[in-house]
Amino acid sequence: MATILVVDDDAINRKLLVSLLSHYGHLTLEARDGLDALKVAHAHRPQLVISDIVMPSMDGFAFVRELRADPVLKTTRVIFYTAIYHEREAARLAQTCHVARVLVKPCAPADILAAVKQTLAGAAQAQEAVLPEEFDRKHLLLTTNKLSEKSNALEASNARLLALVELNILLTSDRDPHLLLERVCAGARKLIGCRYAVLAVGDDAGDHTRYFASSGLDFGDIAPPPPDLTGGPLGSVASQRRAWRAHNTDGQPLDCGLPAGYPPAMAILAVPLVTKARALGWLCLADKIGSEAFDAGDEQVLSGLGSMVGRLYETCSLQSERLEDMELLQNRDDRFRDLLDEQQMHLNRVHAVVGGLMTLTAQAQTRQALYDGVCRLLLAQGDADLAVIEARDPQTGDLRTVASAGDAESLPPPASREAASLRFLLASVMESLHPVICNDLKNASEYLTFHQALFKKGYRGLAVVPLASGPAAVGCLVVATCRPDSFNPAETRLLSRVVDAVALNIGRIARELHPA
Repeated sequence: MATILVVDDDAINRKLLVSLLSHYGHLTLEARDGLDALKVAHAHRPQLVISDIVMPSMDGFAFVRELRADPVLKTTRVIFYTAIYHEREAARLAQTCHVARVLVKPCAPADILAAVKQTLAGAAQAQEAVLPEEFDRKHLLLTTNKLSEKSNALEASNARLLALVELNILLTSDRDPHLLLERVCAGARKLIGCRYAVLAVGDDAGDHTRYFASSGLDFGDIAPPPPDLTGGPLGSVASQRRAWRAHNTDGQPLDCGLPAGYPPAMAILAVPLVTKARALGWLCLADKIGSEAFDAGDEQVLSGLGSMVGRLYETCSLQSERLEDMELLQNRDDRFRDLLDEQQMHLNRVHAVVGGLMTLTAQAQTRQALYDGVCRLLLAQGDADLAVIEARDPQTGDLRTVASAGDAESLPPPASREAASLRFLLASVMESLHPVICNDLKNASEYLTFHQALFKKGYRGLAVVPLASGPAAVGCLVVATCRPDSFNPAETRLLSRVVDAVALNIGRIARELHPA
């Protein structure tokens, strides 16, 4: 049995090799990079070194150079074990610096043991000859290439982040559904990096393509044929509300269901455009630039974008319809002009709340930060004068106030009869998962025994909306306003959108803090 030094900056890779070699009776030593390995080698004189190539401080090639230059260690046998460079090029450099073998990760345990056995049994010792200048040139070239790869990866990451920020800003400012779809299509293509992108949205029945957009395609003076919303694999993406990621390795293009005339694609990533109630259509990307296939990270980013766009498109369509109706009323009497101003204010508030939610959910790292931010947002940009989040205590199961904005002391004291009535209402809303809306607290005695306390404080409207994470509610959002009839259907939908965003990000925060 032999003394073997394992050199790798990845602790998991080191432990795997050490465990394997120790099991077969070898005495093992460890080092995290070339500098550390030289110290260990001087202290213990190993018979064999198994080293990675690219490591911090001193890489594998530089380490072997120093090893060969040392009169005491110059004959130490070395095996390169790496997955970073191409095997053939690494083998050439290994031969130049008298490295016995090159193993490419991942490698079967039997192959590793065989390489160790053969290398230890080899009669030839490493030569004492000075390494030629050609080694320096090739070593420098490979090191430079690796730095270039890291620089390119960082540049790509920064470009994706910049594209995402720009896309968020553009989408939250759009009021034209057609323009929204065009920007989504172009933005998704830029964000992920693909040859072309196609997006399709159905009519109210969901059977026919209502709008579609493309980016990266040039049909000349001929209008591109509209894609079939329900046909082929892309139709299944919408109907099943599930992403589809595929690529062909046999040289044949994928049959994704796009009409004749669209360029063939070897790799496809498609996600549904969805709201809470239904699927509106799909967004499809073809042929990722610089890669044979789209990866799981691309799918995660695009799926999130699809969910956000579905809701924005639905809101944008409703807003567009309302604006068209409002234009017909502009030249009528003052009552209709007042209605127009009110609707416009609501639209502005919707944009402000949605934009604020996007920023908040991107920045919030804890539930508490999310709760506090939502309450402040509803007072600053919404139509609320009081916003409170009540959540169930995971230890006791009791409801407690976890965040508030406005005069939270307006709510009944904990020990009062009115507080018990409020708790009962909160529990009922959480159990039924249906909101309770009251637009005039003055006449709410049939189910709200605590309404008088709020009414005396000047509040006229109240909304209690369940905060659901999965199939069960984890709390409630309580919103009060000093204006009667504030909670119309549009305002109620806005509150539902807020709690949906909170619930979605509760799950995200939980996964980030406690990954599987």
